[in-house]
Amino acid sequence: MNLTEIHSQLSNSFMLYFGIAGALGLVAYVRGKNMQASYWGILILGELLIVVQGVLGFTLSAQGFSPARGVHILYGIVSLITLPGYFAISKGRDDNRATFAYGLICLFLVGVGMRATSTAIFP
Repeated sequence: MNLTEIHSQLSNSFMLYFGIAGALGLVAYVRGKNMQASYWGILILGELLIVVQGVLGFTLSAQGFSPARGVHILYGIVSLITLPGYFAISKGRDDNRATFAYGLICLFLVGVGMRATSTAIFP
């Protein structure tokens, strides 16, 4: 399995992971739960998944591969900064409203991942 295939399969994992994380966040919100330590862990592991995906993409770029459209890189940057950006804006809030926001953000990241996948066909 080469790096292009790994990068592609990891993008599928990214979308599945954040789809599940988003659903868990919204279910916790409906149940009236505040941010739990386990959900913080899910978000941190998701961010690490994004970082690994970015490193693989950067490595592919250094090897001469490039996505079909340059906006693919923008989607990667948006994915990378969304969770830490909201954490900074909300000042680390961990109430029920934050659980709702993180659940929606995870679903937003699924959409970003779908758009990134549609622009990622390597020539």
